[in-house]
Amino acid sequence: MPENRIIVFFSDHGLRFGDIRQTLSAKYEERLPFMHIYVPQRYRSRNLTVNEHRLTTPFDIHSTLKHIIEGKPNDTLSYGLSLLEEIPYDRSCDSIPILEHWCGCQTSQPIHDLHSVRPMAEFVVTKLNDLLHVKYRKQMNAKTVVSTEMKHYLLTIRVHPSDGVFESTVHLNTTSHQMLIIGDISRIHLYANQSHCIDSPWLKKYCFCKDLL
Repeated sequence: MPENRIIVFFSDHGLRFGDIRQTLSAKYEERLPFMHIYVPQRYRSRNLTVNEHRLTTPFDIHSTLKHIIEGKPNDTLSYGLSLLEEIPYDRSCDSIPILEHWCGCQTSQPIHDLHSVRPMAEFVVTKLNDLLHVKYRKQMNAKTVVSTEMKHYLLTIRVHPSDGVFESTVHLNTTSHQMLIIGDISRIHLYANQSHCIDSPWLKKYCFCKDLL
């Protein structure tokens, strides 16, 4: 490989649809897509090896390329650190920032009593209804990450009549019981022509056209 080339081969996200998407490994794959970088020998260092096991983002690739072009780290960038420098070991989603819904660094535990999270499932579907003005029924399963006063739930919800499967991160204030959706509501099930009646790319993943009823 010529020593005057840098090659970055990557995906913007992992698999987003299908039955496998409902598995834990697929949740991580969507949030932590493939990234392979080739750099000339003169740029290879211990830092690159260390950073393979640190939290990084595409902003860091941008910062790294500017570092190489300019010959030094660029401290004026709002986001991103050069991978030629050591990424802090305690870097977190909060510090970058990455929303909890897309963070791959969280630990979780399953919830077996699905009735306890039904109010949150109702809350998510209400938000969908607010967008589409369509009434759904729902079934759900969930996982939770526990913090001091907030619980963060990753809900997977199946709705009727589309039979669509959605994923949403919900913050529950354990004192006030107020709920807040963090980030987008993700559709993790193919919708094909179910939303043929609308043109909005953003709403297509939520819509089920009435003429299909």
